[in-house]
Amino acid sequence: MTAFCLPTICPVLFATLNSPVMWYFMSRAMLHGKDEALRLKTDKMQLVPIPYRARERQDNLFQEITADLSRITRQIKESDICILDWLRHEFGLDKPDAALAQPHRLDAEGFAATVRKALPKFHKLSAADIARLKKEYATTIEPARHAANDMLALERRLSDLVNAAYGLTPEDVALMWATAPPRMPFPLAESS
Repeated sequence: MTAFCLPTICPVLFATLNSPVMWYFMSRAMLHGKDEALRLKTDKMQLVPIPYRARERQDNLFQEITADLSRITRQIKESDICILDWLRHEFGLDKPDAALAQPHRLDAEGFAATVRKALPKFHKLSAADIARLKKEYATTIEPARHAANDMLALERRLSDLVNAAYGLTPEDVALMWATAPPRMPFPLAESS
């Protein structure tokens, strides 16, 4: 009932619909369901303002950034799958907990502690096991952590382009973040 298909690969539309400013708008214009989920009804979605066709140079920039975001997302997902496969083979960890679903969000100590917690109580980790976990973390997960930081920077850059396409001033953007609804797509930059 609230699933939409958009027969386009327009990077401006993709960026806009996933931007903080759009979340801000939708959180005020759409119906709210349980746990602040937004109910995207057709009559409301048809009224969503989209800044179609920024200048051609910006269209190319939107295209480049969205392509980079897709590439980085695949890289992180492959890393997550790889480390979970390694944990299954090396430690018999068949049912990782929720924290291990996205290991790139953990630091090395947190990763080792989360693996230790997910293992059956009888499976004690030796110092060598912990060293192996940290080594594999550095090899497999650390690059994904860096990629996630790069992705956040690209998302912020894309958000800035969307804000500019709407003609928002720095004061408008500051007000948006000061009155941000729950679950904005990403956190406000520390330097902002």
